[in-house]
Amino acid sequence: MVYGYEKRNISDLEYRLRLLMCVNELGAVTREQLWPFVAKLEMMDYMPMCLYLDQLLTSHAIKEGEGVLRDTLFITEVGAAQLMMFQGKIPGRDQARIRSEAPVYLAGLREARTARSGYEPADWGFGAKLMLTEGDIPTLMCLIQSRDKRFVETVVRRFRQNAPSITLRLLSLCSPDGPRSLNAILDEGDDIDTILRKTCPGSPRLSWAGGSAYAGNVCLEDGDTLLRFSLQTGSRDNALRWIYAMEHGEGDFVSTLKKILTGFGL
Repeated sequence: MVYGYEKRNISDLEYRLRLLMCVNELGAVTREQLWPFVAKLEMMDYMPMCLYLDQLLTSHAIKEGEGVLRDTLFITEVGAAQLMMFQGKIPGRDQARIRSEAPVYLAGLREARTARSGYEPADWGFGAKLMLTEGDIPTLMCLIQSRDKRFVETVVRRFRQNAPSITLRLLSLCSPDGPRSLNAILDEGDDIDTILRKTCPGSPRLSWAGGSAYAGNVCLEDGDTLLRFSLQTGSRDNALRWIYAMEHGEGDFVSTLKKILTGFGL
């Protein structure tokens, strides 16, 4: 590979800093998403990238998510401090390339991701349907019934902008070593909308989403709001852990979920 960077001897430190800067600019990113970006910039070959990435993980400069966030890479406080201290070792021209290309690359990743939100009829109060899809696969679906008109309007208005962050927040509620739901019914259907609409409080459902992926489906309520969530995870166990976490949230958990849906604290 002929690198687009200066033809000079590049130290191991600079290679690690380049990867740190890439993860920092891209935000939460998987290994599979990181490599095409590195290759596009002709930064290094695949095997060296894996080597330097493992070194960054070992030194805790980058953290890899666990459980439902498995394989997602995040820069840590240690990594951010290293980048701030040694970033000058990356030539300014190369820093500019990473910064300018990252938004373009992220836009390409988002092309396959579609967030939709809209109102729908409800038996009581006001209704809304929210959905985030990756290609044709629904990653997150939420059905809302609420007597709080302002809440429903705010969620519908903001969801498309906040959908990826909301999905990550919901995923992060699940502990990788947490308990699994014992009362989830495995639904053999493949229509998530139908499965979710027949999910009732206290009767969660598990649905197969293809390959090793499963979706957890839960329904939570308080006095004036009914929230139904379907969230795809990477395995059956993770889906059951997520269901348990959703059904055993501490405090006024529905209020917490309503804040997340409106973008509070994201």
